[in-house]
Amino acid sequence: MDKIVKIAAVIVTHNRREKLEKAIDSLLNQSMPVEKIVIVDNQSTDDTYDFLTEKAQTFSQIQVIHSEENLGGAGGFNLALAATLKLEEIDWISIADDDAVYDQEYMAQMFKLSEEQPNIGCFTGTVIEDGAIGTEHRVKIDDLDRLQLSKIEIAAYESNFEVDIATFVGVFLSKKVLEEIGLPEKNFFIWYDDIEYSLRIKKETTIINNINAKIYHLTDNNSVGADGFQRPIGWKDYYGYRNRWQTMMGHCENKEILAKQLKYERFRYTIGAFLKKKGQYSRIKAAKLVNSAYNDFKNKKMGKNDSFLPF
Repeated sequence: MDKIVKIAAVIVTHNRREKLEKAIDSLLNQSMPVEKIVIVDNQSTDDTYDFLTEKAQTFSQIQVIHSEENLGGAGGFNLALAATLKLEEIDWISIADDDAVYDQEYMAQMFKLSEEQPNIGCFTGTVIEDGAIGTEHRVKIDDLDRLQLSKIEIAAYESNFEVDIATFVGVFLSKKVLEEIGLPEKNFFIWYDDIEYSLRIKKETTIINNINAKIYHLTDNNSVGADGFQRPIGWKDYYGYRNRWQTMMGHCENKEILAKQLKYERFRYTIGAFLKKKGQYSRIKAAKLVNSAYNDFKNKKMGKNDSFLPF
């Protein structure tokens, strides 16, 4: 008799109850059933708590973890995946935020490809945003020593392809790989946890994007990331810069190149922050944010920084 494959899904949420409901319903309505849905509520202050409590009472496969503090996305995924490690007989874990809605055939398509390629321990789905493929979610490494990344172009989506870096929007991970590489870096708080985790996954297995597994990202169309997008600097960029440099320290092998790259990026991002238009911070404070991130990285000060939180 063929082994029955069991799938778990994890979601991290904070104050996005309406999107969360769509995400949960998409998992409950999969053509290939999801054995367990582990949801970490990151101290939501809307009606998420009551909603999840009622949902868990109705559907036995839903497991809710209410965090007493906001752990950020990184801490939330760390907690959620730690919970899946305790689940018996789970073979695969699908990872996504609360604004990701799975196509009904998502798990079936992932299972099919995993059967066709049994030596692969991680797959990603094709992300759809506003009716088009969101190419920024599947990335290649151009230069690991400098951690230079670029989007995989739309032409690649004609067939399945290899991925170096994936955002946590529909990552389908073997539990065996999870056991080998451990949990996401909870001390990142937010941003770059998925990039660092992808680098660890790549050391264990190839990552393949499945063009037949669709996941719909309910984006707000805000450019994100601490890498030169033309938008004002905000509080989240502190974590983007700091966590990027921490990731480079852990994964860039040529330390001589790394040392030069770190100095270059500190200078480049400081000047870039000062030149961008005023937003949450004045230009001078934006430049100081970059240097705070660099100093905290050098001093190994990780986790949530109370100086850089939502106003």
